[in-house]
Amino acid sequence: MTFTYNPFATDRDRVRFHIADTNADAPIYTDEALDALLTESGDWRTAVIAALDGIIARLGQPDFRADWLEVSHSQAARTFERLRAHKRREFGLAGITAGSVRPTRADA
Repeated sequence: MTFTYNPFATDRDRVRFHIADTNADAPIYTDEALDALLTESGDWRTAVIAALDGIIARLGQPDFRADWLEVSHSQAARTFERLRAHKRREFGLAGITAGSVRPTRADA
């Protein structure tokens, strides 16, 4: 599994920039995972939204507190949800959701 980042050299780098995954010492996604997202999404903008969805899903774990230690996944998830909403507006994808696509019959 690899991590590379060269600002805006490739679509993968664009995705990394927009999801704030630019630190090689603490990567969120591997190059291979982002390449798969790009292939599946077909466009780097929709791959950004898919990557943010993945981050939010991982942060869906319950918060944890023990003595002096507290881990708040919910606060981080809210931050990424706001980033996702911002990116949807920035990329003009605000109205695109799985629920906005209506199935139709080709033979009707």
